[in-house]
Amino acid sequence: SQTHGGQEVLDLIEELRSGDGAQRISAVQRLSIFRATVAASALAERLRDRSLEVRVAAAISLAACGSRESVKPLLAALTSREPLVAQAAAIAIENLTGHAEPFDAFTTRSERQRQASRWRQWFAETNWEKIEAELVQRLQSSDRDVVRRAAVSLGHTGGDTARDALR
Repeated sequence: SQTHGGQEVLDLIEELRSGDGAQRISAVQRLSIFRATVAASALAERLRDRSLEVRVAAAISLAACGSRESVKPLLAALTSREPLVAQAAAIAIENLTGHAEPFDAFTTRSERQRQASRWRQWFAETNWEKIEAELVQRLQSSDRDVVRRAAVSLGHTGGDTARDALR
């Protein structure tokens, strides 16, 4: 029998918390398919999972399921000792905010720390209203890819202004 998507998402969130490593990885990956923001906080918790594979998958899944609240734990993950986790976190932050800072998780640890600091500084110096306004402006671009990326970010983190613009 087919499970209703809403219930399946709730079941997957439970697997994130109680399953073994393979179950947690599978649950994280399947949550990405649903793009369910209701799973964002549970996925953010998995950024500290004991399994490297779960941490990487959780960061990537937050690119599809994340919300405004996901950005701070992802910023913290930029300084993970594991470059794969850090790089996945950078991808997710870019997707959620529509902003890109140079970031190479596979460089020296000190350079990665500097790059992560620039990301944190950017985030500290801005606010969601400013981010949203910039993304709404991008919806007017003649470049379809710019418009698509802005719409995706607004879909994750936008408020009333974003909803109006996307309509």
